Amino acid sequence: MNHLRCNRSTLALVSVFVALGCGPSFRAVHLSQPVSMSPMSDATISVEAGRVFVTDNIIDSGMGEDTAIGVEIGVTNGGREPYVLSAATLACLMELSADRPGETLALTPAGGGDGPLPDHLGLEDLKLGSTTISPGESRHYWVVFRGYRYDGSDIPRKVTVSLPDARGRRVQLVIADPARGTLRWEMKPPASGLVYGFQNTALFAPGLTATGMAGSLGFVGRAGPIWWDAGLTSRILVEPQGRLDSPTSTFTGSGVNAHAAWLFTGWGAWQDPRRVGLFGGGEAQALLAIMHPTPAGEMPPKPILYGALSLEAGLELDIGALRPAASPFPISWDGPALPRWSIRVGYTHWFTHGLNSGGYMTSLRLAW
Repeated sequence: MNHLRCNRSTLALVSVFVALGCGPSFRAVHLSQPVSMSPMSDATISVEAGRVFVTDNIIDSGMGEDTAIGVEIGVTNGGREPYVLSAATLACLMELSADRPGETLALTPAGGGDGPLPDHLGLEDLKLGSTTISPGESRHYWVVFRGYRYDGSDIPRKVTVSLPDARGRRVQLVIADPARGTLRWEMKPPASGLVYGFQNTALFAPGLTATGMAGSLGFVGRAGPIWWDAGLTSRILVEPQGRLDSPTSTFTGSGVNAHAAWLFTGWGAWQDPRRVGLFGGGEAQALLAIMHPTPAGEMPPKPILYGALSLEAGLELDIGALRPAASPFPISWDGPALPRWSIRVGYTHWFTHGLNSGGYMTSLRLAW
């Protein structure tokens, strides 16, 4: 009986993790300017665009299978009869050029319903719904269109959502247009990402003169005006002169590091900015002496291990920025994005085995 309960608990936990890690999720964007329907002299309804949503795999990889966009609209019935709005009657057209109508593509509706787009909506949960709007009444409605991969899916297109009025005429909402550079889909950039870097270190005190190279893998993110990073470090340190014991004068090191940076100035477009600031941080690590090979039949010597703490501070230059993947949609960030490349130059000071030594460090990091 206890075994059965254990299996059920395990199955429940597995189901939760599968649900959390399965399928794309929607991220909200906001239009850079208000959008309403194309003018109609005798329209019986009026329509305005609200929020727009894209699945996160569009941000990461562009348009493809298992992608979707969601649109919230506000509809007011100005006629004398009830108006029935059904998700099945909505369409999303993606126009490459007005003089090439044969290359206009359509996204079909996969789900829709009354009110705002539901939180935590999954693509497997989509159903086509409808609602009735009484004369003089205003309602909010959401619709989701499924995406797909096609030739040229990285080229921006004019995106229009259309729906029929009470007389069957198509009402159009242009929610993206490359010809109108001010009509963009703005969204917050990712708050964190992965970063990999290389670091060179040179120390010059008589008790510890050494040079080293390290690789680091960690996370980078932003909290207000402060950028931070934290991760794991793997290092090789060579000691031509000093009081750390090693028959080969060489050590391997492993540890953890953390830094914070204040980037107080910058220039350039949001797609490829440059930012300059100050950084500070440190690393805690263990240094293990690399030993000579032990002759056959002899006992290997005891390993020589040191704990080390290093502090560093200096100047940081960030080059470029992580940007949304190319897609038909004009997505842009509305704030500073994670830097693509970071270069750091600064002073470092080490403390290990009762010794302390100062020198300089340089590093190059790549984020994704």
